[in-house]
Amino acid sequence: MRVQMEEWRKFVPGVRMYQGKKTLFYNGCPLIDYNGFPLVYSREERESWEVIILLPGVEVVPSFTFRDCINLERVIMHNDVKRLEEGCFYRCLLLVSISFSENLQFIGRFVFYHCYSLTSIDLPSTCGEIDELAFDECDQLIIDNGSNYDSM
Repeated sequence: MRVQMEEWRKFVPGVRMYQGKKTLFYNGCPLIDYNGFPLVYSREERESWEVIILLPGVEVVPSFTFRDCINLERVIMHNDVKRLEEGCFYRCLLLVSISFSENLQFIGRFVFYHCYSLTSIDLPSTCGEIDELAFDECDQLIIDNGSNYDSM
């Protein structure tokens, strides 16, 4: 699932069906508080998302934003995304596909922790900083690393 250039302009924040999948179109607004409690969507709603699309203008995905989205299968990032903060996709058990931003620079600690279904990813060459625990407990994962990153 790729997003065409003209499609990006039509997307608006919120949850709806996109290409047959329940999709969150994320604009960078906080979804959880500092204690991990949902601010906008209930736990049940979050558990129903199959795709997350990070919209233009999102440069940073805050810590634990998409934690425990247990039915999430795919993440698509606009090229504005530069940083994935700690645990932002923590325990997304069914995550199998990530279309990374071509401008991604940083992947923090535990970002993909317990994402058991990840088997292969292709990191952009711009990603120069990846925490050594970013992919912890992703036992089947093979990383195609087009970048020269420094482990933190």
